[in-house]
Amino acid sequence: MLIKGSRCQVADNSGALEVEVIGIYGGTSKKTAVVGDFIKIAVKKIIPNNKNVKMGEVVKALVVRTKYPTKNNDGGFSFAGDNAVILLSENHQIKGSRVTGFVCRSAFEKKDDNIRKILTLCEMVC
Repeated sequence: MLIKGSRCQVADNSGALEVEVIGIYGGTSKKTAVVGDFIKIAVKKIIPNNKNVKMGEVVKALVVRTKYPTKNNDGGFSFAGDNAVILLSENHQIKGSRVTGFVCRSAFEKKDDNIRKILTLCEMVC
């Protein structure tokens, strides 16, 4: 679970390295974000000489991994060693060209078509 102020790694090749959560989409009562949720983030660290994102830029992101265990439909749990997100443009297109690392299975079980299109680029599902 991610809350406001959480620091996350970036799981794509958009040029950002570390981001901070500044908002969670889904209503004013939503306080935490889990795998498969859209969040608003601010970029904190970038790769030098990067053209895609800038330091301090506010963008939309999709949560793909969390340290907190999430329950799958088959009864098992999935979790990772870090919190990771994928940076998105305003029309839900991925900013990078590929997704690095693995994606938790809980993200694929969401019913949203935008999420399924994005996650077809991932290499591994855990």
